[in-house]
Amino acid sequence: MKYIITILLCCSFFPLLAQPPQQKWNRQMQLKNCSIRVQSGQFTASTFVEMEFYNPNDQELEGLHQFELKPGQVITAFQLELNGKYRDGTLEEKWKATNAYNSIVGKRIDPALLSMDHNNFYSLRIYPVPAKGSRKITFTIQQLLTVEDGRISYVLPLNIPDTVPSFSLSIVSTYPATPQSGKGIITGQIFSGLKQHFSLNYAAHNIALKMPISFSVPLPKEPIMCKSIVGNKNHFAIRVPPNVDSMHAINVGEMIVFWDASSDINGRDVEKEIQFLHQY
Repeated sequence: MKYIITILLCCSFFPLLAQPPQQKWNRQMQLKNCSIRVQSGQFTASTFVEMEFYNPNDQELEGLHQFELKPGQVITAFQLELNGKYRDGTLEEKWKATNAYNSIVGKRIDPALLSMDHNNFYSLRIYPVPAKGSRKITFTIQQLLTVEDGRISYVLPLNIPDTVPSFSLSIVSTYPATPQSGKGIITGQIFSGLKQHFSLNYAAHNIALKMPISFSVPLPKEPIMCKSIVGNKNHFAIRVPPNVDSMHAINVGEMIVFWDASSDINGRDVEKEIQFLHQY
């Protein structure tokens, strides 16, 4: 039997004093504010997401928010706001963090749980979200930029059903080519900047975040290298576009065949190899 270990982030903080008579569990929260910052480089991109969720009910609830990421996008940090300050979460196996979350909820201590359910589908749980109140979280996404049709592409799916009262987006690209907005929220928006620093800022009110954030940059013809120093070691990555001439027929005037006559020939289909040579 195979077991799949799901990695998640769990925050647990300080106790609350009030105890409402009833709670609602696993209820969808309303997204009140959403802020996204994207830092895109030559090979990788970092995405910082800040969300504020609102509880319109007259009772506190355990808030639930579900979302999807693209393959290759990994959540590397998670924070829950408490008393105006963000507190870092910890990375745990799913069963361990779930047990801790349930135990903490029973002790009236603020927890938040962010877990990957399956194939890049995530669930966020926050307890409690006070009646007519809100809670804030942040998380960071790291990814390797993919190459599609000669362009380096970035896509962040949103698929948020709510109409969000306030949304802001900031994108900074340090790739040596001008980015172009793709299909989704920023379709038609233009990046500004020169050389290796391009940016786009976008803000909207009462917007439905049902479409992705996407942009791409063309691959340059010359090689691109990125390097960094960590401790005493140099690290680098290089992307070299292939320079392959168009294929053309080869007219062979003379050919020499080197034949392996060692013991490794055992098990080979020699007749098939000779037939191939005759056909050639």
